[in-house]
Amino acid sequence: QLVRCCKASWYLCIMSKRAACHRGFRASGDRSYCRRQAKRSILSGLGLYVLIAIAGYFMQTATHFYILAFAVGMVQGGTQALSRSLYAAMVPKSQSAEFFGFFSTSSKFAGIAGPLLFGVVSQIAGGSRLSIVSLIVFFVVGGLLLTRVDVKEGIRVARAEDALVS
Repeated sequence: QLVRCCKASWYLCIMSKRAACHRGFRASGDRSYCRRQAKRSILSGLGLYVLIAIAGYFMQTATHFYILAFAVGMVQGGTQALSRSLYAAMVPKSQSAEFFGFFSTSSKFAGIAGPLLFGVVSQIAGGSRLSIVSLIVFFVVGGLLLTRVDVKEGIRVARAEDALVS
């Protein structure tokens, strides 16, 4: 009932806060700084998502719901923009269609996996509280994968590939 009642308000809250907070993350995404700090900022965003999911487990009132919507809005826009920017920096310009096609396809699978896990856990647990916490798996796995990415090497390889094509 809480979700049904507040769905439109939640969306508006996320979109307005997303625009305002994107600027804060974008400051750390400036071109020279991005190459050094984007990975750290994205990992910080994933950590905040973990905290938001834990807080979602304890949500009881509409006020809690609005606070969480505000928090998601603060994190979402900036981390998405930084991750796309970091990905683009490691993609050879001559192969951008292939790489971004893969990026788009993988996001479609993520759009299936998250709701699927949420639904399965909800059916097993008999409620959505544990489902919210179960989404932490995606944030942790994504963070672990990101820690293994060598950004400098990725950018170097992309530029080398572009130099060969030119």
